[in-house]
Amino acid sequence: MPTLPLKTVLAFAGLLLGGCVAYTPEAIDVGGTDTDFHQRTLPATGIPWTADTLIAFAAAHDIGLRQANARIASAEAACITAGAAANPSLSLVPGVNTSASNAPSGIPAVSLDFIVETAGKRDLRLTKARQSLAVAAIAKEESRWQLRLKVRQAFRETGLAQARHEAQARAQASQLQLVERLHRQLAAGGISPAEVRPAELSSHRAKLDLDDARAGEIEAGHRLAEALGLPDAALKGIRWDFRSPLAKVSDLPIDSRELRSAALARRADLATALTEYAIEETNVAIEVARQYPDIHLVPGYQWDQGASKWQLGIGSELPLFNRNQGPIAEAAAHRKEAALRIVEIQERITAEGVRALDGLRQAMQAYADTQAIVDTFAAALTSVQRRRTAGAADASEETLAMIDLANARLVSIEREAKLRHQADVYETATHVTLPGEPDFRP
Repeated sequence: MPTLPLKTVLAFAGLLLGGCVAYTPEAIDVGGTDTDFHQRTLPATGIPWTADTLIAFAAAHDIGLRQANARIASAEAACITAGAAANPSLSLVPGVNTSASNAPSGIPAVSLDFIVETAGKRDLRLTKARQSLAVAAIAKEESRWQLRLKVRQAFRETGLAQARHEAQARAQASQLQLVERLHRQLAAGGISPAEVRPAELSSHRAKLDLDDARAGEIEAGHRLAEALGLPDAALKGIRWDFRSPLAKVSDLPIDSRELRSAALARRADLATALTEYAIEETNVAIEVARQYPDIHLVPGYQWDQGASKWQLGIGSELPLFNRNQGPIAEAAAHRKEAALRIVEIQERITAEGVRALDGLRQAMQAYADTQAIVDTFAAALTSVQRRRTAGAADASEETLAMIDLANARLVSIEREAKLRHQADVYETATHVTLPGEPDFRP
């Protein structure tokens, strides 16, 4: 029985193993990750940070976007897997003829099994993998959009919390001035204790509201740090620019048809559903293609006691008992589910868009009404100050006017917060960015 030379065996083994990828372990350092997090900082800039600059910073460091990139890399690797041709099988069959008249002689054999896929199965697999890659790409863009909303909302809440805190501090200071003035009048015998008590209660209430506003400002800072992926200490001493233009009613679509068209063209959930439907369509085509068996080409060689013998076998699965009817029916049913899911998402997008548009218009009107009230109280304070200069009004009247204006500004801030929330709801429903943002300066 002949034997292959050692060099030939080693060369064949090298050919098979030469393209293999070496395993490289990657350990997770939990302690190092925690240390890295607490060392993160917000880079120093010559100008205050705005919502746009914070969004750009977050996009460059966000763990969610990095995870989205990892999912895209996985989908790209799946495309390689789907497009790869099947490797042939190698069979080595040693044999000995024990019936020979002389000493037993060797009859070793070797054969290869090549798979020839039919009905375009390989192309269909690759199409499905590319469609899954498209879903991952859509998910990344949606992650980017959600990050933008998250950072901007946290930045807005921080600005609102600071404005609320400052306005509440002014209101509480005015209340204290009024109480002190009333106490002096009480000591002089000009008023009774009953006239002081309501002002004292209002002062205590203003103090509690100030405590709540201070706590709200601290909590808003925590949420902003979390949205940016930074420790709270990284935001100490940072300068912010919360100013931004106010969105106008003229920026909104005139009717719901324009809104619906924009939302249907931009919403990631609809784009994902359409791509998933395409995947289910491909699954149906794959199951239909599996009705047609693959072909196996099996060339072989046998050394039979000094004689070389060659064979070529052709094999295939025989579809006698089923023609893949079950998987085809399942794939068709999944395709139907995907189609109905698209209809459901379209209906939801339409309803959410119309509701968001109406809510935003109402919030804009409410904010405008509140601003008119603030302007009225501001004009009243100016009038009182002029009359006091002329000697026609006293300090108590001016303090009361200041309290009224401070309370009106607090109401305006709350209306602005609702307007801002409705702006987020609108952009989430439509994926259309509003030209301006509410101005929440105190």
